[in-house]
Amino acid sequence: MGEIYQVVVQDFTGKKICIDLCHTEEEMQRFTVGQLKEKITEKLPEAAGKLREEIRLTFADKRLEGDTSLLSEYGIHHLSIIWMVTIPVTSHM
Repeated sequence: MGEIYQVVVQDFTGKKICIDLCHTEEEMQRFTVGQLKEKITEKLPEAAGKLREEIRLTFADKRLEGDTSLLSEYGIHHLSIIWMVTIPVTSHM
């Protein structure tokens, strides 16, 4: 097995955590925003139980939109730093 491709997720308090994504460049090119959110909820206790809609991710001043969007579309690569904020989703009646 080769290198493990990772990103660094940082929250608004400055806490950083490495998230293991995949093992090949090809897998990295196909990795989606939704898959990253899933990895975050597995790894970070404060994100556990959050809905995907509540997790806001940004990279290079761009919000990562759409769970099916590819990380590579945003220029994200091995060890990129991604900012995370959780925002409660409210329902309107």
